[in-house]
Amino acid sequence: MKLEELKKLTANYRKEVGIGKPATNREGKVITEQSRSIWFDRHTIEKLLAQTDEKKGGLKIFFAEYGNDYLEESGHDYTGQLTVVLAASNDNEDPTKDEQIENGGQLCPPHCGGDI
Repeated sequence: MKLEELKKLTANYRKEVGIGKPATNREGKVITEQSRSIWFDRHTIEKLLAQTDEKKGGLKIFFAEYGNDYLEESGHDYTGQLTVVLAASNDNEDPTKDEQIENGGQLCPPHCGGDI
């Protein structure tokens, strides 16, 4: 994929989804800008891939939204904010163990590193 295509696709997301239902922070302030990106470090990705078969393995990416219950458990700052969850997977199978799942990516906003 070319960088310009990525820019177009992410712009589409922000236009169509990124201004959908607003999120709120712990104090109840409405956050109208939705998640634009989520960054996962190499260690996390390699840890998940190490749990998969060399030929059939990969990462399954789940689109998700933080709810009030998750805020209380995790200390995360927003409810209603979109996220992705990574899971170790062979042949597109769903995860069966907690160790196969990671949801520790840095959300943008608030942790943005660029303009894409």
